Amino acid sequence: MDSVDCEVLVVGSGPAGASAACWLSRLGVEDAVVLERLSEGQHRRYHSVCGEAVSARMLRTAGIGTDYSVREVGAIEISVNGSEPSEVRVKGHVIDRNAMIEGLLSSSSAVRMHGRAVSVSETEDGFSVETAAGRIRCKALIGADGAHSVVRRDVFGSRPEFMVKAVNTLVPGECDDILRF
Repeated sequence: MDSVDCEVLVVGSGPAGASAACWLSRLGVEDAVVLERLSEGQHRRYHSVCGEAVSARMLRTAGIGTDYSVREVGAIEISVNGSEPSEVRVKGHVIDRNAMIEGLLSSSSAVRMHGRAVSVSETEDGFSVETAAGRIRCKALIGADGAHSVVRRDVFGSRPEFMVKAVNTLVPGECDDILRF
């Protein structure tokens, strides 16, 4: 790829980028490109480790439904440093994040391209995104490239003030409908 022109470029193909691509298609935008940084294997590994619990309301609002639900969630239980647990009743689902992302991207008419955004600059008629393989020019740009967003850095001049590291563990087996933290 030396140079590509499109109406809309979505940088990132996680839940936000996949949702954006899906909604662009639903709204009739046919000339869209999704720039995916990770290979398929890397993408599956990365998106297998976080973001499983989603509220039923959010799934409805996003137009996703419960197609990717692997179990319902009825409550969240939180305990800090051995304190007595507090329970919050919720309506939600644990989702298969990889299946949801792939389903959203597959339902989109967007062209999927592999590459990493190196830099972004505004132009007279939109944006120019440099990748290792070339340049993508677009009239509209959606930054869905995560915590260390190149889009946020170059377009808005900002970075996260701090990052909180977390560990997520999925334990196989039967359980009730309560997520415990």
